[in-house]
Amino acid sequence: MVGSVLAGRAARSGDVVAVRLVGAAPERVFEFLADLHNHWLLEDRFVELSGLDGDEGSGPRGGRVRLKGPLGISREARTRVLSARPPTAVRPGRLAGRADIGRGTTGRVAWEIAVGENGGSRVTLRAAAERASLLDRTLLLLGRWWLQHTFDRALANLDRILEPATTAPETSPAPSVRPVLEQKAAG
Repeated sequence: MVGSVLAGRAARSGDVVAVRLVGAAPERVFEFLADLHNHWLLEDRFVELSGLDGDEGSGPRGGRVRLKGPLGISREARTRVLSARPPTAVRPGRLAGRADIGRGTTGRVAWEIAVGENGGSRVTLRAAAERASLLDRTLLLLGRWWLQHTFDRALANLDRILEPATTAPETSPAPSVRPVLEQKAAG
């Protein structure tokens, strides 16, 4: 693991922001996040996939997810990707989307993938409510700590999933296995 969770404070008071240094290169992080099937690997305890939507040729462009919060509270969101820009050496990559919950709540979610230390990436996950129903404003106010914790854990999981392999597998059996193999060969 390259780094630990960095301080993530909202640029606007309504934003939830998490930032982490990830060991994988920006191109690899972007490729992983650009495939919406992979998002459910990042936080499956509190996010449940209900279905993906989109062109089968180019992959899904959105979907339906159930956000499961504390005390059994859950909300279903309809999501869609608004933009996807791969990273370059001089410009961070960005994946941005929209989530609609019911008729009264709309939010934006964005991933930014910049060049980090030692060939890794600096990944930022940001969410902002653009419009929220009274119920969702109340849930966000009371559950901001939970959402922040969920974002931090998703970035830690991203780093863990994309962690490069440390060594190549051995070509010969481990020492504890050799006596068993030698006995079989002799018998």
